Amino acid sequence: MFLYSVEFLILAMVIVYSGSKLSQYGDIIAEKTGLGGSLIGIVLLATITSLPELINSVSSVVLIDAPVLALGDILGSCVFNLVILAILDLWQKDVPLSTKAYYGNTLSAAIGILFLSLILLAYIVKDLNIRIFWLGFESVIIFFIYILSVRLIYIHNKREVVKYLHRAVEEKKYDHIMLKVAIKKYSINAFFVVLSATFLPYTADKLAVASGLGQCFVGSVLVGMVTSLPELVVSITAMKINAIDMAIGNILGSNIFDIFIYSLVDMIYIKDVISASLLKGHIISIISAIFMTSVLIAAFIFRAEKKRFFVSVDAFIIFVVYIVLLLFEYKLR
Repeated sequence: MFLYSVEFLILAMVIVYSGSKLSQYGDIIAEKTGLGGSLIGIVLLATITSLPELINSVSSVVLIDAPVLALGDILGSCVFNLVILAILDLWQKDVPLSTKAYYGNTLSAAIGILFLSLILLAYIVKDLNIRIFWLGFESVIIFFIYILSVRLIYIHNKREVVKYLHRAVEEKKYDHIMLKVAIKKYSINAFFVVLSATFLPYTADKLAVASGLGQCFVGSVLVGMVTSLPELVVSITAMKINAIDMAIGNILGSNIFDIFIYSLVDMIYIKDVISASLLKGHIISIISAIFMTSVLIAAFIFRAEKKRFFVSVDAFIIFVVYIVLLLFEYKLR
């Protein structure tokens, strides 16, 4: 077990380091090429920090036939991403992070709840065996709503994006870095992320067996946390330059893309609909993510004028829900 733990830790460190660098060089390439202003560029950059989840989930079902592990990573990442927002709230001294958030983030949060609810519905009615070809009905709905919602979010946030791009053009943050250097370093870090995320399911599966924690717990808690750490690094960087909406938008956008990965995994996993592999531990993650996102939406709308303590009420609730989630996941292992 010690050997598997060390191996897991090494892979985690590579994913965190290379994942954060991937986001940095992706931002540089966007500035140099002008991709950031297009819908394609925004979608591309939004998926960079979710690359570990994508590779790990696909590897889990293709290479080791472990859909439980893949689902744990997808749903566990959604939960931990929301915990990241609570962590970022600690950076705000006077007012809650949610008070400074752009209203457009409410749309992204609502779409996230819609997607999670569809997966929950699929679990509830799985005995009815509703499918479209070899796919679960929820995967097809999520796939098409994702395509439509990306465009909707882009239109809704267009003004804010344009403002940010104008500032970025004026600032020329990466004038000192050549495009070919950025592409080279981006490619190198992408290689290490893909390689590490490909091997991660093997190690996670061995760790689940050796520790007795099971695939659901290891996937939802450990793997979900590891593959979400690049989002934490990128969001902290955004907070340092006071780009609060970038930090929040990155997290909520990553959650939407993570659930989109669910539909992609269902397309790849032809043995059965992916919802057939959902366990109670996964459902706890879904309910927790829905609850946390609902709290965030309420906070976005309420917009508290100041903090009474070092942490805002919404962030505190998210922390508490996450601790309760960990206890439930451990009990259900």
